[in-house]
Amino acid sequence: MDARGGGGQVFAYTESGLQVVDATTGVLAYTIKDPGFDWRGWSMNTAPVLGGSRNVLAIQGYRLLSFDLANQRVGWSLKASFMGSVTVADGVLYVFNSGKVEARAESDGALLWTWGPPEGLPQGTTLVTDNLLFVSTASNTYAVDLTTGMHVWTYPAGGYLAMGKDGILFIARSNGSVAAIAVK
Repeated sequence: MDARGGGGQVFAYTESGLQVVDATTGVLAYTIKDPGFDWRGWSMNTAPVLGGSRNVLAIQGYRLLSFDLANQRVGWSLKASFMGSVTVADGVLYVFNSGKVEARAESDGALLWTWGPPEGLPQGTTLVTDNLLFVSTASNTYAVDLTTGMHVWTYPAGGYLAMGKDGILFIARSNGSVAAIAVK
């Protein structure tokens, strides 16, 4: 999918930078170099995420980056202790930094709010709905209000999160079990 939402491009973030490939032909359209790239082994352990502002977002080498597709350059980059993957919705990025969850403006990375789980460290990916951000630790899943940045409820199971139709939150636990919670 391309940044216009109409399809046609595929994005891959590698040591060469952000590669933009024509989805039909497989031909490399262009590469946006990342001068701050820090090689950390054979696996990137991250995936680029298409943003809503003709940009692609990624975390690499403890940095949060926004690649500007229109100008084919790094739009902005922040260095801290960023880990994991980016979740983006309605112009806001949700990322893990120093054991906390941060909400940041997609336009420039400005910090909007920070939340830390009362127990454990956030892990895996986050999941965002119209009004809540779901965050998991090893033992709990939390629902955080998008407006206030405060958690509104806790479920005593942590794991990989997915949202099913009809507002069912699925938590795949490390022991192989799955919890299903109606959150609508």
